[in-house]
Amino acid sequence: MRKIDMLLAEYAVSHQTKLNIAIHYICVPLIFFSLIGLLASIPIPNVITNALPVFLVPYAHLGTLVIIFGLLYYLKLSKALFVGMLFFSALVLLTINFVSLFVAVPLWLSMLLIFVVA
Repeated sequence: MRKIDMLLAEYAVSHQTKLNIAIHYICVPLIFFSLIGLLASIPIPNVITNALPVFLVPYAHLGTLVIIFGLLYYLKLSKALFVGMLFFSALVLLTINFVSLFVAVPLWLSMLLIFVVA
């Protein structure tokens, strides 16, 4: 059995109830989203952002770095999981950028609230 199959089998055994499954479908993505958003709130040096093309600057943060490492891990596990996480991660990064531009409260505060609720 491949490693990913063993991990998913173990996960399935420990998550049987409908309530547990429903909570995981909602809260796990929200927790991921909020953690990436919190990391995006940490300022990075201008030396890095000045070296990037303008369209990449909103995504130049520690959250993106964590996503890249996570995607490499998923690529090692399964190409299908990698593709799914690539799309989800892109959506997360786009949404965090939207929140940082259009929500009145600071990004770190909105992400912290989401994390606590989730």
